[in-house]
Amino acid sequence: MITNQKGIDYMSKCNTENEIWEDVVNYEGIYEVSNHGRVRSVDRVVITKNGRECKYKGKMISMPPNQDGYPTFNLCYQGKIKPVKTHRIVAEAFIPNPNNYTEINHIDENKANNEVSNLEWCTRKHNMNHGTGLQRSFNHPNSVRRIEKSKRPVTGINLKTDECVYYESAHKAEEYGFKRKNVQGAACGKDASYKGYIWFYTDEMTEKLVQEKRDRLNRNVLKLDDNNQILNVFSSMTEAGRAVGLDPSNISRAISTGRKASGFYWKKQQDI
Repeated sequence: MITNQKGIDYMSKCNTENEIWEDVVNYEGIYEVSNHGRVRSVDRVVITKNGRECKYKGKMISMPPNQDGYPTFNLCYQGKIKPVKTHRIVAEAFIPNPNNYTEINHIDENKANNEVSNLEWCTRKHNMNHGTGLQRSFNHPNSVRRIEKSKRPVTGINLKTDECVYYESAHKAEEYGFKRKNVQGAACGKDASYKGYIWFYTDEMTEKLVQEKRDRLNRNVLKLDDNNQILNVFSSMTEAGRAVGLDPSNISRAISTGRKASGFYWKKQQDI
């Protein structure tokens, strides 16, 4: 059963007398969708690989909500299964999209109400700003965690000079030429370093963690510009070669000779 916030069962309350059925796009003759947001498979005969005829009786499709509250179901054809959201199937079948918009808005903000009259193709911006959408986005657990993380103090240690820089937040670091996402990526360990610094969330910074990040970097390969500034850090020569389209042996040769490869200088982290 699919209900709205007031507990109304849309599938049982819709007026089937005015129901219009259309083929599901790219699944013609297999599935149909109605202007009330219902989906059914159709009676059909399928020829198997052995040449036998198999008759399939059409039936209504159950559409349980996913973790985000959108009714979903699986389209099956020739052994391939495609999970889809009901509102997209309805919109593709009934609503013209001359501007090639990629998103569909529920006008009454109820994800369970997939009546054609409640759907519209729109831009990402319109979808986010519609009704209480912006506030709901801010209140989403992922958004709350992201905002809280961006407010945490960060510390960077210069790889060459050991100079420390401290900022009240990753946002604050942007005022000094650092990008928030890159600082956060390095602080949480996704990236080894950023702009020649290893980064930490200040409240997590310990001598052990600093040493672990240094040890990790000592195995890395650095790409440098003409001013000996670190541009990128790679975990291996193979990764470095893949990034610039060179064989790892070329990177190794550039490190040992001090010459350029692919227009850049290369060094091992431990040699800095």
